[in-house]
Amino acid sequence: MFPHITRACKGVILKSVEIVNDLIAKTKTSTGLKVTTNILNLKFPRNSSSDHA
Repeated sequence: MFPHITRACKGVILKSVEIVNDLIAKTKTSTGLKVTTNILNLKFPRNSSSDHA
């Protein structure tokens, strides 16, 4: 599915998560496989040890 998603997003300015979500949701293969997407509005804590890497 990744090549199909890449083609769906080609040439599009990805200004927001919603635009990316819509493009991915519209993606399907020639055999009819479709992608389901969800936006998770979660905040994850930053790991202070990885901030210095």
